[in-house]
Amino acid sequence: SLIWGVISDRYGRNLTIRIGLGLFIIFLIFCVYAPSIKHLLIFRALQGAMISATMVVGQGVIADIYSPDERGWATGIFFVPVLLGVILGPPIGGVLSYLHGWR
Repeated sequence: SLIWGVISDRYGRNLTIRIGLGLFIIFLIFCVYAPSIKHLLIFRALQGAMISATMVVGQGVIADIYSPDERGWATGIFFVPVLLGVILGPPIGGVLSYLHGWR
């Protein structure tokens, strides 16, 4: 996330989010065709590093748009989808993995 913040400040938020999401999609495709669990874990780690650009850029946009008084409320709304994914992802993923295997 520290790297994305510097890139976002230097080259702009739009380019940063496009690069981060583009690389995220590329690593997503690599995950789909991972030949082993070791490769899958490596590509998932890289995927996580790329998707963190959305968090950094999103927080930067909130800081640009909202005044400091409104920023806490806006940040809370921004994090709701992320927190829902963290809460619901492991149980759903566990059931799917159990039923269908990791591939």
